[in-house]
Amino acid sequence: MCTPSASRPWIRLRWRLPCAGLRGYIVEGHWRWEPDTPAVRAAFQAAVDAGNRAYGAGTHWVEQEEAEAPAGSQISDGHRRTIAKTCH
Repeated sequence: MCTPSASRPWIRLRWRLPCAGLRGYIVEGHWRWEPDTPAVRAAFQAAVDAGNRAYGAGTHWVEQEEAEAPAGSQISDGHRRTIAKTCH
């Protein structure tokens, strides 16, 4: 991954899927931070559009960070976590 200047914004793909876990938990996750370039933004937007079509409006979005590369940005790709909230 390249290291852009500190003034360049960073973006990542985020998602939150209600009742998608094995036990009906909410599944929340994100892709690693990437420099906000036209190519990366277009790829993330395509993923947002596809995810929202498949799982519902607002389940996928692009998050932006105005800072240097976030800590651990080179190793934290595809991380998922669950929130202990059961869907009924």
